[in-house]
Amino acid sequence: MSTILFNGIVLLLDKDFQYEIFNLGNDKSVELEKLSSIRPIFRQRIIKNYFTGPRRDFSDNRGDIEKARKFLGFDPKTDIEEGFKNLLIGYKEYYKV
Repeated sequence: MSTILFNGIVLLLDKDFQYEIFNLGNDKSVELEKLSSIRPIFRQRIIKNYFTGPRRDFSDNRGDIEKARKFLGFDPKTDIEEGFKNLLIGYKEYYKV
C-alpha cells in the first residue's frame, strides 16, 4: 500500500466520519513523460502511442486534496515513483508473488 494512502487512512481512523469521500492522492502535477520513469519499477517495456489529433490533455492534472487537508491535516510527502514502488511491494505481499 502506498505511503500516502496508508498515512491518509491512519488519519481517518482518528476521526468519526460516517459517509465522507476523501481524495488521498497527491496534489503535485506529473508530466506524462515522467511516467516513463516507473518502467524499471515494474520491469516492463512501455510502448508510447502519441495521438496526432487535437490536443485534449488537461492543463492541470493534480488531485484536489483540500478537503483531506482541511479535515484530516493530510499532507502527502510521497512522490509518484516511491508511490508506485510501494504499490508494487504491497501487491506482491498481498498476492504472494
